[in-house]
Amino acid sequence: MEELTVKEVADLKGCTVQYVRKLIVENKLAAYERWGQGGNKGISYMIPLAALEPNLIAKYRRIESRKAGGKPREAKP
Repeated sequence: MEELTVKEVADLKGCTVQYVRKLIVENKLAAYERWGQGGNKGISYMIPLAALEPNLIAKYRRIESRKAGGKPREAKP
């Protein structure tokens, strides 16, 4: 299972880390707490990739493909 940090999700969504945390607290975005990874008193959130909207999953996959050396697709006219 692929999982993202709050920061990674905020970057994908184009919003702030605080907004993503708010979505998690309001149960509008699925996540689980992870202890000992920083954050407030050693608590941080991890968001499963599958919990994101399909367009954000596709955006994440494109970014990861480019990082891995994949060829970016050419823009259609």
